[in-house]
Amino acid sequence: MASRRSRAQNKRQNYLWRAVDKEGQTLDILLQSKRHRTAAEKFFKRLLKGE
Repeated sequence: MASRRSRAQNKRQNYLWRAVDKEGQTLDILLQSKRHRTAAEKFFKRLLKGE
């Protein structure tokens, strides 16, 4: 499962994506300056294929 959170850092909007397993442990994170959902999904699919 992936979750998204928007936050302001240095007066700039950033998007934090997290890959979380069934137990709630964070597997990896991705920080983007633009909200690009398909890029985040591709990133996490590659992450999960490697496991």
